[in-house]
Amino acid sequence: MPQILMMIGWNNKKIRRGAGYDSIIPDVLEDVVLDEVDLEFVANLTLYVQEYVKAMEKAKLKDGLKATMAIAIEGNRYFQKTAVWKLFNEDRLRCSFVIKTLVGVVRVLACLFQPFMPSCSKEVLNQLALGANGFSLREDDIARIEKPWDIVPSGHKIGKPNPLFKKVV
Repeated sequence: MPQILMMIGWNNKKIRRGAGYDSIIPDVLEDVVLDEVDLEFVANLTLYVQEYVKAMEKAKLKDGLKATMAIAIEGNRYFQKTAVWKLFNEDRLRCSFVIKTLVGVVRVLACLFQPFMPSCSKEVLNQLALGANGFSLREDDIARIEKPWDIVPSGHKIGKPNPLFKKVV
């Protein structure tokens, strides 16, 4: 999650050299054509959120946490597969789409981690400048998982990214 916040917040050296997003969620085209990586990511994301909901409804916290961790791993895998740091200079439209998608996933993760790490979830939402307006598990929000690039609005300015955890030495 911090990688994504840092990418948007100019804390990445490669982005500082360019124009950057200046901590503002980029705009994306409404009729985006998804590639194979996007389709696989959305399918996995949807599956894991459904697993999370089923587990939590049955009070199976361990299974809920596993599903949440799987989403975090999928988000990191998507970040790596899309090589967003290269897209910034090579394909700005695609980069904007990937960034907006990943920020939506960070918002979802903040909600899903809330029962396990409430202060961390709150901090992520604060860094996203979304306050307590997390992502709920109502049916309409769950349906939005299929389009994670629509979860955080374009033009939204995020707060300053900070490490969520301190290094243990």
